[in-house]
Amino acid sequence: MLTAIQVLKSIVIPALTGLGLDSTSARQLLMGTAAHESMGFRYLRQVNGPAESLFQIEPATEKDLWKNTIPGLPSRHPAMVSAVHGEMMKLGVDSILSD
Repeated sequence: MLTAIQVLKSIVIPALTGLGLDSTSARQLLMGTAAHESMGFRYLRQVNGPAESLFQIEPATEKDLWKNTIPGLPSRHPAMVSAVHGEMMKLGVDSILSD
């Protein structure tokens, strides 16, 4: 299980900073959503369902985001995605996902 501090410092802040969208309000929105959807940062996969990640995104929605939304973001988004993925690996998220 991840802690709120780990999620904030290693995932939320780097992602928002990379997108140029970091603010207290944005942090609160993402942290509140992640805390609610993952039942207090406990689940990275939906119990008995297809949703994944702290935000419980479903596969079809993820595909749509990568196809239609993410390409339109500022050109720095690949570096942000890479940085956040690297931080998630340091936290052992891949091993949590395989549990």
